[in-house]
Amino acid sequence: MSESWTKDIEDHVKQTLGAKSNGDKMGGKDYSQFFLFGIIIALAVAVFWVLQSRGGNFLQSQQQQPYNNYYSQWDNAGYSPYTLDYPMAMPAEQRIDRLESAARKIWERTKWNSDRITLLGTINNHNTVVIKRGLPRSELILLNGDWTINRMPNRIYLDYKDKEFLKKYVK
Repeated sequence: MSESWTKDIEDHVKQTLGAKSNGDKMGGKDYSQFFLFGIIIALAVAVFWVLQSRGGNFLQSQQQQPYNNYYSQWDNAGYSPYTLDYPMAMPAEQRIDRLESAARKIWERTKWNSDRITLLGTINNHNTVVIKRGLPRSELILLNGDWTINRMPNRIYLDYKDKEFLKKYVK
């Protein structure tokens, strides 16, 4: 009995392999996979060649250009922050003025961002307390499009400095 089921499996495998080789064209071998692989390789080479001819070596990493306003104003001024020889042509006072101006702009932008992050954190803390305690939705603080809030937080502890800071954002 054990011979019969193993013989049946062997016969089935032989029939399956024989049917494939007998039904194929080109001498019993299937070349469709090789043909498809060749087409894929040819397309990859063509794409590589087109990209290479358009923009030089596209595999080489390009220097990342800054996208914020601070560095874009340098580009508009006619000099680049990446070259080290331009400041030496200016007098020392002018270089100091430019550095102080740049530092002032960076500080203003940092202060602007930190104020808004503080405001968002305060709103988040207040609203989290409201939601966790199951208080009505009317207790939530909403942030308006002009970075103002609808009322002062009353569900979290605020010291005098926090209250003074938030007063300029209450609408």
